[in-house]
Amino acid sequence: MMDAGSTVKLNFQLTKDEMIKAHRQYMRIRRAIEGYGSIIRYALLVLVAFVAVWVLFNFESMILLVFFVALFALRSVLNAWYPSHKIGRQVSQFLQEMSIIITKDEIDWKIADHKQDVEWGQYSGIWQSDDFFFFIRERHEYFGVPRRAFASAEDIQVFKEMAAANSIKVRNGDNI
Repeated sequence: MMDAGSTVKLNFQLTKDEMIKAHRQYMRIRRAIEGYGSIIRYALLVLVAFVAVWVLFNFESMILLVFFVALFALRSVLNAWYPSHKIGRQVSQFLQEMSIIITKDEIDWKIADHKQDVEWGQYSGIWQSDDFFFFIRERHEYFGVPRRAFASAEDIQVFKEMAAANSIKVRNGDNI
């Protein structure tokens, strides 16, 4: 149980593989939570294109349809592969020792010489998987904290209670 002076202290260092794994899990959870709106949009676009080809039924329309379907397929593949592939080169500062102090009022992040105090209200949510807790500010601005950074199940429970006390629900991404 959380008391008035509760704090949760985390000290950890991420590896490049963990960063890639966190990114992939976040993207999978985000797609599951936000739904498959883009897939539905693509399917409707293809349906409209097929109807247009059927109505027009000429060679140029079919070539244009094949071009757009290939373009959307390429975009989907690049969105799924490229961000995870390049993540290790862009986040070297996150591969250093980190210290996070979670209190009922804020979360204090310290990475190397950089320190940032973030109030709970700046987070739009927290998602969890079997391996990470994802602190979400905006759709593409998040940070994955590994579960292994928590000293005990009690620390995880206190953390969840602090989030709930600040009106932030910890959503479970593995059961979606």
